[in-house]
Amino acid sequence: MEERWQIIPVHDLWQAFRRMAEENPAGFYEVNLAFHKPTAGAYKRRIPIPLKPIRFMNLEIEPSFALAAFINNHVVALGAHQVWVDCPRSIFRKLEDMFKGGPSSDGFGYLPGFMESVYGVPFTLRAGHREGISSLPDPSLPKIGSKLRKGGFLGIDLGRSDVKVAYIRDGRFVEGFKKRWAPEGFSSIEMHLNFVLTAAVELMSWLGEPPLTGVGLSTAGVVYEERIRISGLFSGVMDGEKIPLFGEMLSMRLRGKPVYVIHDGDAAVLQAKLDGRYEGGVLGISMGSGVGFGCVNSKGELEGLNETGKAVLDLSLNAPIHRSYKFKGAAIFYLSQNAAFRMAEELGMRLDDPARRTIFLKEIKDKALKGEPGFREIPLRIGEYLGLSVPEFLDIYGDSGIRHIVLYGRLVSGRFGEIIIERALEVLRERWPQLAAEVELGFPMGTPEGMDGETNAELGQAVAAAYYAALSGKR
Repeated sequence: MEERWQIIPVHDLWQAFRRMAEENPAGFYEVNLAFHKPTAGAYKRRIPIPLKPIRFMNLEIEPSFALAAFINNHVVALGAHQVWVDCPRSIFRKLEDMFKGGPSSDGFGYLPGFMESVYGVPFTLRAGHREGISSLPDPSLPKIGSKLRKGGFLGIDLGRSDVKVAYIRDGRFVEGFKKRWAPEGFSSIEMHLNFVLTAAVELMSWLGEPPLTGVGLSTAGVVYEERIRISGLFSGVMDGEKIPLFGEMLSMRLRGKPVYVIHDGDAAVLQAKLDGRYEGGVLGISMGSGVGFGCVNSKGELEGLNETGKAVLDLSLNAPIHRSYKFKGAAIFYLSQNAAFRMAEELGMRLDDPARRTIFLKEIKDKALKGEPGFREIPLRIGEYLGLSVPEFLDIYGDSGIRHIVLYGRLVSGRFGEIIIERALEVLRERWPQLAAEVELGFPMGTPEGMDGETNAELGQAVAAAYYAALSGKR
């Protein structure tokens, strides 16, 4: 396969550190960290970090950069407004610099502002001692219900290229559809509301105005305390201060029906967990326009902030740079349609019309499945990226007892998606055979009642949003 598409997996660096620390303990420091969320306890992790720069493959790795990447990956996945760090003072001073100055390809300066936008409080690094870190309370997490309430519920999924709506009654899918949109062109929240409301009213009218108990709203972006905190879907609006109020505003337009907002990754994994066929924790990965994550741990609790698309997967010097946040090697470039587009463009395919993303992806898939040179390697390479990233995700969500990784999204639909999964499993078996034996990776085991597989692939996110509203305990 094309060497130019190979990556240097960040997880390989952590493995190298652990191996080298065993061989040369004097050259490493066992860093203890705590990732603390407001009123929610702290996740605790450890990683050996070299005391001096080291050579890794063709890279010179600074200890402060390695530790900053480790922190970035855990903060975006698990969430934190404070990170407690026990490390040598000289490394800590340089570490602080890695998170200053705003977005930059030299560090992670975007992270403080991003996390403050989520939690509404300043993001801070705090020097600590391992005894104090170990004494911090463990995370307190919301437990989801397992029984759906009776009645009619509407589910709405706000995607990057379409809005999906679905209606369920007594836990069974009735009907739904999707409408294409280009929200980046909207200049006000009112335009988003009108589009979403029109789709919802159209479905309910077509069904003859059935009873409606509540509405679930799944959305790309960052959701905290059932409010949209950050989302590229609203990038063009002039009244951005209203974004967190979107759920309440939609509720008012729907005659006061309660609207429950959930992150799209959480919605996907929630649907899988409610299926009842999964034992242990479930990590959901939605591979479409972007990459969404959701995690339900083995106790049935929703885990993390799940902005894991911003986790660093690739340390290569030529790794793609995030357009908004400027750092290199983010997961979104390897586990979404961005990966297919990037490789297709390097093969000479023109992809210069954002409105035709879905069509472009279909063309890429067709070329790959016909065996066209270069294109046939695209699903294999994406599968390799997925296989190489799984151990990193399992380490990050290390307390969750994950036994199943469930994949969704248009990138992994059809035979193209099967090739991605087959290649990912090959990589896992070759490099981490024990992990491959312990964790199941694949498509959802089943579909919601009343849906076939094709309909679930199209509307499953909206149905999952409706499930969220229908869960017992949601009022």
